[in-house]
Amino acid sequence: MSWLDIKQKARGDVNRTFAIPAQFRPQSGGAIDGTARLHYKVRSFGDLDREGFATVTEDVDYIILDTRVFIGAAERDKVHFPPLNRTFKLDVEHPNEDGIFVKWEVIEDSAP
Repeated sequence: MSWLDIKQKARGDVNRTFAIPAQFRPQSGGAIDGTARLHYKVRSFGDLDREGFATVTEDVDYIILDTRVFIGAAERDKVHFPPLNRTFKLDVEHPNEDGIFVKWEVIEDSAP
């Protein structure tokens, strides 16, 4: 078993353990039930300005989707989490190593 095989197995184990029920809602219509992982991250960055170093803090929500279940996810498609009663719109797709688990930055949508 290679390092990449071990890493892929670990990703699958993490996804099965921490994923919560989700409903994928593509713009084309319909809905697909499955599970996804919702994450929250605080991103801090800064720059020099005339008064010193200005730090900006930004909250980022992101979702890990299993492409074997949610096929063809695209920007502006939605993912709804019924247990949380929260819906998110896919915004920025991050590069992935395995082609299976894809990370998307998302924007919370007010419509459930």
